[in-house]
Amino acid sequence: MRTLLVLIALALLAGLSGWFLNDLERDLREVRARDDRLPLTIAENFVATVMNARGERLYVLTGPHLEQFPAPRGTFVTRPLAHTYENLAPVWEIRAEQGWIAPGTETIELRGDVHAERPASTGYVPVIMTGSNLRLIPDKNYAESAEPVRVQTPDGVIDAVGFHAWLDEDRIELLADVRGHYAPPAQKPDRP
Repeated sequence: MRTLLVLIALALLAGLSGWFLNDLERDLREVRARDDRLPLTIAENFVATVMNARGERLYVLTGPHLEQFPAPRGTFVTRPLAHTYENLAPVWEIRAEQGWIAPGTETIELRGDVHAERPASTGYVPVIMTGSNLRLIPDKNYAESAEPVRVQTPDGVIDAVGFHAWLDEDRIELLADVRGHYAPPAQKPDRP
C-alpha cells in the first residue's frame, strides 16, 4: 500500500511539474513577444562612433534621443546628425528630422527633411543637398533617395527627383525631372 501511495504521489508530482513547465513556457513566450516592443537601450544626447574594418572612423552619429530595439526592428533616432569621414577627416555633415538604423548598422534611413553639406574646408567643391527620406550606406559611402532633391554648388542650383550619390567619388547621379541653373564664376578683368 505504501508503494502505491508513493507511486500516486510521484505521478501527481510529475503531472503538476508538466503543467507548471507548460505554463512557465507559455508565460516566457508572452514575455518574449512583449519584449520585442520594448527598447533594449535608450540614450539621451548620445554620440556613436562607427569604425571601418581597418579601425578608421567611418562616421559619427549624434542626436538628442536614441531607442534601440531587438532585431529586426533596429534603432530609432530623433534629429540625427551624421558626419562621414574620409582619410580621417570629416567630409559630409548630414542632418534629418528622424532616423532609423538597421540592425548591424549597414543602412541608415534619414526621414523627414534632410540637409547634407560638404563645406569648402574639406578641400572639395562645396555642396549643399536638401530633400527628404535619404538612405545612407556608410560602409560604401553611398546615399540615395527617390524624393525631390536640390543640389547647390557655388556655380549653380539643380533640382531633380531622385538621386544616387557616391560620396567618396564626388559623383551624383540625378534620376528624373532634372532642371538647373548654372552661373559660372565671374571673370576678373585682365590688367594691362
